[in-house]
Amino acid sequence: MALIVLAPHLIWLKSNDFASFTYVRDQGGGGVDFGQLAKFLLVPFGYWLIAWIAAVLSVPGSASHSWEKRLATGLWKSWLPQGRDDVLFWLAWLPFLLTLLFGVSGFVSLSLPWAIPLGFAFSLLWYRNLTDEAVEDVLTATARRSQKIFFGWLCLVLLVSPIYAWQQGNSGHKNYYLPREEAALMLISVWAESQSEPLVWVSGDIPEAGLVAFYGDSNIQILKQTPLKPIAGGVVFCPLGEAAAAAVFTACTEAADRWTARREEQVVKVEYKVAKSGKRFFQHKPFRYRVYLYEHRAP
Repeated sequence: MALIVLAPHLIWLKSNDFASFTYVRDQGGGGVDFGQLAKFLLVPFGYWLIAWIAAVLSVPGSASHSWEKRLATGLWKSWLPQGRDDVLFWLAWLPFLLTLLFGVSGFVSLSLPWAIPLGFAFSLLWYRNLTDEAVEDVLTATARRSQKIFFGWLCLVLLVSPIYAWQQGNSGHKNYYLPREEAALMLISVWAESQSEPLVWVSGDIPEAGLVAFYGDSNIQILKQTPLKPIAGGVVFCPLGEAAAAAVFTACTEAADRWTARREEQVVKVEYKVAKSGKRFFQHKPFRYRVYLYEHRAP
């Protein structure tokens, strides 16, 4: 049964040259970054903290116990296994523990975003551990409390979101103003206007180059390295940073210039600027990009 369920995933992996495994393998440097490992061990609990506390408070307890006592007891009780063969406990914990094991082995260098989806079964574990014998009554009361907590949280998000967006718009932070979608769509447009053949591949600055396929055309191949002997038209994509900053050479442009020197007659170098626009973006902060358009010519 497990093989039947996993079969579509295995077929996808094979048809894509096991790209997921290749990505994971490339994340490791052979050593263990204990500082990053410690962050990965502790910081993810911040992702789950609010949901964890909400789960504990949403399950009714004995009327003789104060909410502080129920909270303290529930926070501890919610994680406990129910015997050595507790399937739900291991289902909840193994993704996190196995990922940590890979980090300790030095096979990968763990980054914090990896931890976001690893607690997908924790809420089931919490609610299972916190319910008592009167399951139906508890579940009914829990559902009502959960709805109140959810709508309260939703109201808080609706209140805070405009304030946060206003703060980010005024801050001018690079990550907020970086025009990833606009840059990708501009590249597609530049290629269509200047080249006669379809755009087949994009290389250059990874992962920025990958956004060309994400925002533009999913059929475009994203190459980690520019091919030595291209057999189709493509682009080397190099972000240059904020347009207001002094022009600089990057590792991407230096590699692209060396690559271009051997095939100048087939490459057109183009620079353009794009910026985020809309009501949420109070500042005009254009970013500059350099692209090397390669048109394949049959020998």
